[in-house]
Amino acid sequence: MSSGAGQQSRHCLGGRSPASSRRMWKRFARFAVAAVAGGVLGGCAATTTTTATVAPTPAAAPAPTPLATLLARAGQADAPSLTALSRTFGQPDVQRREGAGAILTYRLESCALVLVFAADGRNEFRLSEASAQPARAEAQAPELAECAAAAEARHRTRDGTS
Repeated sequence: MSSGAGQQSRHCLGGRSPASSRRMWKRFARFAVAAVAGGVLGGCAATTTTTATVAPTPAAAPAPTPLATLLARAGQADAPSLTALSRTFGQPDVQRREGAGAILTYRLESCALVLVFAADGRNEFRLSEASAQPARAEAQAPELAECAAAAEARHRTRDGTS
């Protein structure tokens, strides 16, 4: 038989290693992004429309902005911290912290910026995912860089630093 202390520590993690628990949190975070997006659009009518999609003509890609480069590091070891992004975007419209993660949502006129954070090895919240959701059901999802720029501009306007 094994000792009671070993049983208890495994039970606290549900029989999972800390790395496995982080992977479970990331799966939960992906689900939460979808749930938040559904909540943002929850008040919209449930009508279905079909539109034809036209393949875009290849164009020269614009140079990535510093903000886009920052968000592109999501999920990496050097991902921005919750503190750093809170300084960039200001107070979120919706904030949820639970266990080893947090979700910040910035609701804007044209989109909703959703930032998902997970605790790293030093227990600091780091950006694990970022997404831009349409503000209305009939609208297309904007580019992440455009939505982030709108959130940053709103913060500068509110802060009086524009």
